[in-house]
Amino acid sequence: MLFASLPNPSSPAFPALISALIGFTGTSYGFWKQMPRDEIQWAGFFCAYVGLAVGLVFYIATLLGEL
Repeated sequence: MLFASLPNPSSPAFPALISALIGFTGTSYGFWKQMPRDEIQWAGFFCAYVGLAVGLVFYIATLLGEL
């Protein structure tokens, strides 16, 4: 049941979802560490870009695996 509720990596929205989740995690970490506002914003954007890269890698690997 848990696997049925996970997002489908072959969906085009998967990279955006992973980007948002990792960006939110980076921003939350910045707030938890009580960083200055500019560093929190930088951490959120950086983590979102890393999340997008990770999401795209999984998305492309899934698409190539289905060929």
